[in-house]
Amino acid sequence: MIWILIIIGLFLLSLALSFRSMHDFQESPHKKITHGLFLVRNMANFNQDFLEDLKARASVKPRILAFEKVIKGPHQAILMYGPHSFIEQFPELNLLELEDYTDRLIIQEITAEELTLKSKQESQVNIEETFLNKVPLDGEDELFLQIVCRFIPAQSNLFASTIRVLVKAPTPASRSDIMRDVNFRMSHVSNLIKRIFPRSSEQLFKDYKLRSFYPEENSRLYLTDQQIVTLLGV
Repeated sequence: MIWILIIIGLFLLSLALSFRSMHDFQESPHKKITHGLFLVRNMANFNQDFLEDLKARASVKPRILAFEKVIKGPHQAILMYGPHSFIEQFPELNLLELEDYTDRLIIQEITAEELTLKSKQESQVNIEETFLNKVPLDGEDELFLQIVCRFIPAQSNLFASTIRVLVKAPTPASRSDIMRDVNFRMSHVSNLIKRIFPRSSEQLFKDYKLRSFYPEENSRLYLTDQQIVTLLGV
């Protein structure tokens, strides 16, 4: 009996240390720098040329940025989150600053996932097309994709990224159905899958709100310009 208790205790301790280590490596946008959320109104200019320009400007000082897609019924929007002084360098996107929509979301209506590669042997993200645009949503259901990234020039000109998906729906059953559909579509057009780890949907939602970036645990998740555009379905 005592050995069972010891094993259970060690298991719980390992989970606690694992969760703590994740937060030790967590990075979030700098609180002393004014950040904002911006709606991209000129979608035609959100393309590879824009991302190349963004990388050239970000290479001077690496920054944590977020690209987000919000879907509600037939309506879709692309958003950018980052330092005011940096984002405002891209007037060609015709940006409009918004209140943070995550403030209106209620955790009881949210299911969250973080994505990773299907196999530990894989080192490159492959994606043929966005897996969000055809997911059926009812009434007030909403679907969110978040790519939190940092451009590091030394890493093959790619964006080191953390990718999250959120579903907002009134019941657990409806959220489960929508997320199942997302994962099914994702498996057919990419080598991305849901990350399995001991963090709850509530904890992932907090990471989403903070635009947290985990460079160590996502060290293999690098995206090209075209893959970001494809994921967002621009």
